[in-house]
Amino acid sequence: IVKNFLSNHELHNFLFVSTCRAGSENEGFQCKQLKEFQKHRMPSTTIELGCLSESDCTELVAKLMNLEPREVKDLSSIIYDKTGGNAYFISEFLQCLVRGKNIQFDYGSLKWKWNRDEIVNRPVAANIAEIALQKLDFLSDHEKYTIAVASVLGISAFSFDTLAVNKTVIESLGADPNEAPLTDETLRQILQKSIEDRVLLADRLDKSRYLFAHDQIQMAASKTIPPEKLN
Repeated sequence: IVKNFLSNHELHNFLFVSTCRAGSENEGFQCKQLKEFQKHRMPSTTIELGCLSESDCTELVAKLMNLEPREVKDLSSIIYDKTGGNAYFISEFLQCLVRGKNIQFDYGSLKWKWNRDEIVNRPVAANIAEIALQKLDFLSDHEKYTIAVASVLGISAFSFDTLAVNKTVIESLGADPNEAPLTDETLRQILQKSIEDRVLLADRLDKSRYLFAHDQIQMAASKTIPPEKLN
């Protein structure tokens, strides 16, 4: 469909924007399609997004913590060294430091404080797949298996109703018997918590639909389902 649109010379004032992760083993449909468009000399502009510079990293950390760049320089240098300037890694590593109380808000000074030595010794995920697994490790059984079932309900998004009719499937995956049975309300609470933990995103146009924050999180979640349960 997109190819027909882009090759239609009678169509004017049409802008098509697509993103893809180039250079990986599985470049995906978008990358292959874009290369096909370029091969047929369709007008296109490629914008490559690389990692942040160290100064950009400092600016980002300063804005997130509502501090001056000079106040976070020591912290941002450590973060930059550990993440290589990858914006997603920077964001996730900061979240990890807050969860681990390596960075805490001091209500006395009304500023963020951190322990430099603890952060220096804190490991950082080697890739996005590892970050995804770390996120899932923090979840309870019901939360983990809810996300696992959601991961196989659609390529790009899933609806609350579709997930709700699979409550028995979620419980059959091995949820803790001490946990209360899943209800629609419990399911909504799990989805909301997953949004807060940045595992899921709410569809802006349809609040009853959800998307995974990253395709690697969706892939990692699907792998937590025992193979025999996939049938």
